[in-house]
Amino acid sequence: MKNDDQMYQSVLSRYAEYQETKKKRRKLAIKRTVPVLACFCLTVALGVGYWDHFRNLPHIPVQPNIIEEPTVETPETTTTASTDANTTVSSKTPSEPASTTAPTSNSETERMTTTAGIQTVTTIATDETEIPVGTDMTEMPTTESVIKQTETQTSATTSFVYHVETEWGYVPPLGFHTQSEMIDAIHNDDVLVNNDGGGFNGNLGDYETAKKAYLDMYARFRDEGFYLQAASTDDVTVRDDVNLYLFPFTPYEDAGIGRSTIFRETGFFVVFYRADPDLTAYTTDIADYLRLRKECGTDRIIQIQDQTISIYRGTDGQLHAAAFADADHYYEVRTMATEEELTEFLSHLSYERINL
Repeated sequence: MKNDDQMYQSVLSRYAEYQETKKKRRKLAIKRTVPVLACFCLTVALGVGYWDHFRNLPHIPVQPNIIEEPTVETPETTTTASTDANTTVSSKTPSEPASTTAPTSNSETERMTTTAGIQTVTTIATDETEIPVGTDMTEMPTTESVIKQTETQTSATTSFVYHVETEWGYVPPLGFHTQSEMIDAIHNDDVLVNNDGGGFNGNLGDYETAKKAYLDMYARFRDEGFYLQAASTDDVTVRDDVNLYLFPFTPYEDAGIGRSTIFRETGFFVVFYRADPDLTAYTTDIADYLRLRKECGTDRIIQIQDQTISIYRGTDGQLHAAAFADADHYYEVRTMATEEELTEFLSHLSYERINL
């Protein structure tokens, strides 16, 4: 079980670890971005190359010359065209093929002119001797080719990289002696509280920058109108004799509230965070969310009742467990206990909603 001094030292150690890992995270972001840009440039280069190649090919549409000729043709000409296209047409009079093929040829010419820049007509045609003269050979093959080409480009150039840009970097949490003191500070934008969790007690060099982070944190709680916290039960005790903490929204951490709890004489620190709505749409589970939001991996996934829980060892040396409480919130448990003790605690953990 940690006292206030140990908790404060833990906060300071997290700040030091944040500075050490910040460079690594930037390198990871660069490594993720460079391949995407390279694939995009390669796609553009290939597209320009194909465009120049196909643009120099002979122009295919030659049907307008046939259409503009008089409808009365010699039987030999009509018979030849009909024989090449379909033998069933040769029994008709010369004027019928002309009047029948003219509208079809006009529409075909328009489509071929429209899709000439794509140049997929000649590459997807089947045996020409089996297709009638008036049959449209360009519509479906061209559409399928365009769809495939678009899908290939999208998969090559689309790679979701999440990074939060704020006016501040790491800002330590604010500590409060009581819950009522914390609620008053949220409503009154009180960032000058005399607390033991950091804040403006000489621990920060940039007063105005940190002030923006705390005011932003208060606004997030007020906009939601409530917060979640661990609930005291017969097995779990929420400690009222130590500080509770508010965590501001930073590049690698969401806004949340943390409290110390006791389960079978073992301490567990539980933080309930508001999930970033700009990120939840791109994630499938808690492990995916943690990977993109905090850039931390998951050692294993466990299932307790209907909750999927991510277990991992944090940079602070503690064992962490995280899971979604609902669609908009997730919790994170930190402890020095064993994984078996942590799993047992999670099976007894419950939480409550507190209105502001």
